Amino acid sequence: MILSYLQICRPYFHVKPLEKVQLKNWRDYLDMEIENGSHERTVILFERCLIACAMYEEFWMKVFANIVFISYYCENHKLNKVESRRLFV
Repeated sequence: MILSYLQICRPYFHVKPLEKVQLKNWRDYLDMEIENGSHERTVILFERCLIACAMYEEFWMKVFANIVFISYYCENHKLNKVESRRLFV
């Protein structure tokens, strides 16, 4: 995970497009965190990613898909509001 973070060269927003290798690094880092990390860490990483990758629709769609999945999970597992909030925080 530290290696993935170290490969991110520009963690801030800039109007200049990111290089393809940087977009791949963000994709790989997000995928790894979704697969292995806690929900809280994944949310924080999404927030950081959207700062640097704000101009790239694919990252917004990935966030949306993750939120939809969590909502579906909460609904199907009958989690109460307090439990579901913990998933989103």
